Amino acid sequence: MIPPGGGVFFSADATQCSVVWKGIPRFGSTTVFANMECVLTASGGIHLYFDSTMGVSTSTCITGTSRGPGAVASLVNWSPTLPGSVLDSTAYESFTANTGLQPFDLANSTLNLVPNTPPNGVPPIAYTPNNTANPTCVPYAFLPAIATTPTSTGAGCPSALASGSLYELFTIGTGVNPIDLANTAIRFTRTGDTYTTGVGTFDANYAATGTIQTGVTDDSLHVHALASTFAFGATPVTTVTMSTNGFLWLGTSTTQAFNATAAAFHTGALPRIAGYWKDLSPNTTTAPIYVENTATKFQATWHNVPLFTGAGTQTIQISMDHATGDITLGYLGLTGTVTSNPPLVGIAGVSSANLGSSDLATAGIANVVGPRTATSIIPLAHGSTAAQIGLPLSLTFTNAPVSNIGFGIVILGDQALSVTLDSIFGAGQAPGCSVYTNLLSDFPLAFTAGATSGGITVPVPYDIYMTGVTLNSQIAILAPVNALGLVSSNARQWTVGL
Repeated sequence: MIPPGGGVFFSADATQCSVVWKGIPRFGSTTVFANMECVLTASGGIHLYFDSTMGVSTSTCITGTSRGPGAVASLVNWSPTLPGSVLDSTAYESFTANTGLQPFDLANSTLNLVPNTPPNGVPPIAYTPNNTANPTCVPYAFLPAIATTPTSTGAGCPSALASGSLYELFTIGTGVNPIDLANTAIRFTRTGDTYTTGVGTFDANYAATGTIQTGVTDDSLHVHALASTFAFGATPVTTVTMSTNGFLWLGTSTTQAFNATAAAFHTGALPRIAGYWKDLSPNTTTAPIYVENTATKFQATWHNVPLFTGAGTQTIQISMDHATGDITLGYLGLTGTVTSNPPLVGIAGVSSANLGSSDLATAGIANVVGPRTATSIIPLAHGSTAAQIGLPLSLTFTNAPVSNIGFGIVILGDQALSVTLDSIFGAGQAPGCSVYTNLLSDFPLAFTAGATSGGITVPVPYDIYMTGVTLNSQIAILAPVNALGLVSSNARQWTVGL
């Protein structure tokens, strides 16, 4: 049995060719292996190299050259002193068994035969032996090399989706969708890339624990480096830009806006949290913005702030919990009568897909809406190297949801399928997820929880009968992004080669 990585290798270019015997066992032996190389050059040179691991033969063997039929036998001794010349292209050493009178003694040595033109220019050719290093060879390759480049089939899940949002756009005054957020608190609970709304808690101690934002003017922006990184879905946020008009950019921005529109909310270059996006008029004395920036949270509270028209007072709070990634929008009084450009409240990812306005609260009670994505969803992707007998096969994944628990499975099969998981487990259990191969074998996949990429290495047995076999692989990872709690990848198809 040839060990993994062993075999007979060949390489060639315009000036030479090389044959390598690597890990080739002596017939009937499991301990004696040939490790040697032969290089033939276009100029007629013959170069032999025997590795230090070259096995000692348990029977007679020969090293040398022969012109062929009719050549006169020419016994030589290649070591320790080379013969002066090789006449008629023929010279060889016959070694006895490893314990005989003339055991093989060329391990860790080089033997080069350089052709010399005979005096009359007519063959037979003569060679001058030397022990110089072998010429540099082009990289060798398997013979035959029939491993195919792996191809991908199908698509991973969840299905690719642009950034989404959870928001409510109100109507003017007493219209069909009046502002009904006074004395409520809505918590956007993060699970991986998705958010679900529920009842939150307003922090009534904001004036005591926060500090008043300085430099506030009409339509001003204020950048804050967060004391701790905040995870907006899968996006790490280290800086926020607070607009006096009731919203936060998650990042550094110079874009100010006072009239809320659904279109503008969904085309931002940064994620955004709108506590009460409306043209507001805070100041640093009677209607300040209190800011609390600690390792546990970032919180901004607009205290008794009037509308730009001077109407009413609005107390609005945006609170970001660093430990959970949850977001709370809280309200006390909202007494300003809106006569134009109604406010917008909610969260949105970058260049978001508008999934429609939601009723965030009814009669003072927060509604449960979701789950919806607020950050981009990218399907789980599976990659692999080519498969060759005796060599490791690398099976990898990328784009895993950050909510994963650090465990998955790799399945191998010999059939190409396309069956949705919802058809197996029920509608809505794993939308967009499919199985693409049957199960011949499987491997557990353990990695750091929350990691978005990883993989395993699978040894391919050195079995000549596996060459030419076509197999499929697919990866599934446990993550609470759907009812089934699982996402699946595309499939990889590859043919095993030598």
